[in-house]
Amino acid sequence: MFLFSCYTGLRFADTAHLKYENIDVTKEGLVLNIIAQKTNKQLILPLYKLYKRKPEAIIQKYKKQVLYLRGPVFHPYSNQYFNRTLKVIAQRAHLQKKVTSHVARHTFATNLASKVPLHILKAILQYSKIETTMIYLHLSNKLVNDALDSVDW
Repeated sequence: MFLFSCYTGLRFADTAHLKYENIDVTKEGLVLNIIAQKTNKQLILPLYKLYKRKPEAIIQKYKKQVLYLRGPVFHPYSNQYFNRTLKVIAQRAHLQKKVTSHVARHTFATNLASKVPLHILKAILQYSKIETTMIYLHLSNKLVNDALDSVDW
């Protein structure tokens, strides 16, 4: 679930409540089609275009474990239980950073921010204000330097 959120930017509630019925199979690949729990907005996200199809691979892995393609994709953990489990995993991996379900969304936004225009990221994250989207951005010195290198002075 954590990796799926890293690859899609979905909030915990949307990932936890994801059902096979929310995944459309097209000739190009899998497309996520959900109504977001928090915003009540539709999100259509082509999973086959994200991270070299890694979200699709996760769906395919879990698909093999069910008889019918109905119902939840992931086990319906509570956010509290999920975060406690992530904390244990982070400790075992000797990570100093606090890892929560929201870190996955933050990771997605930070990685994608340098690859797509900000208004596209805003739409994927389902924010109404660009300022809210910018909270997720952590521009590195390399990104700043690369951006300045491309300016035609």
